[in-house]
Amino acid sequence: MYCHYYEFEQNPFHITPDPAFFFMSPHHEGALATLIDSLSKRQGMVAIIGDAGLGKTTLLRAYLVQAQRWRCKTIYVTHADLVFRNLLQVLYQELELDFARATLDAFCTACQQQRAFILVIDDAHMMPLATLKKLCTLAQRGASAEPLLHIVLVGHAALISKLDALELQRLAPCPVVRYTLSPLTPKESRAYIYHRLAQVTDQAKTVFTSKALTQVVKVAQGIPASPSTIMSSPVSPPVRWDPLLAFDEH
Repeated sequence: MYCHYYEFEQNPFHITPDPAFFFMSPHHEGALATLIDSLSKRQGMVAIIGDAGLGKTTLLRAYLVQAQRWRCKTIYVTHADLVFRNLLQVLYQELELDFARATLDAFCTACQQQRAFILVIDDAHMMPLATLKKLCTLAQRGASAEPLLHIVLVGHAALISKLDALELQRLAPCPVVRYTLSPLTPKESRAYIYHRLAQVTDQAKTVFTSKALTQVVKVAQGIPASPSTIMSSPVSPPVRWDPLLAFDEH
């Protein structure tokens, strides 16, 4: 409704992750740089850790777009609660290998033929530790000194204990590179909201009243997804106001 009223090209506050709306806060910039650096150095595993709503999935999609430009082979796994056999089947299918017939040696050869083979696992904190252990063992299989797979794990803080277990048992391809995302500062939250508005209107600075913007930033508590949730809901406790009231009247 407010999109039509304000003549927005599209909803600036839709909750579906969209790289076109990706906001590069200092923390997101650091996370993306960590992902790219670990790939260039052929480090076997990197983990991005952060609470729900901090933009991890959108960050991943921006990273995958860049990786595909570099002609890397990429697999994005969104259902992390997999036993190893099912995960291995996904990898075989992506490499166009017959899971019932192809050997592990054939899998290794197919991996080594890629410029880089990136396996991204979202919600990795949900992956069984046994699956992660076998995945690490698989990544180090083969004649090359470099890992077969470049593994990117993204998840909540519960992932930390699993990473610690992998390193303690020396199963990780090397010490896992870790980066923790933090909530936005109030200043960054304002910039984030203006950034989303700027994608759909050339009047981004005049849409919110100062009071309304301060209220949204306060309620969001630095979580990028929160403004989208607030503005997509007719009435959002504890704010208890229609999102249209946040906008200046024309």
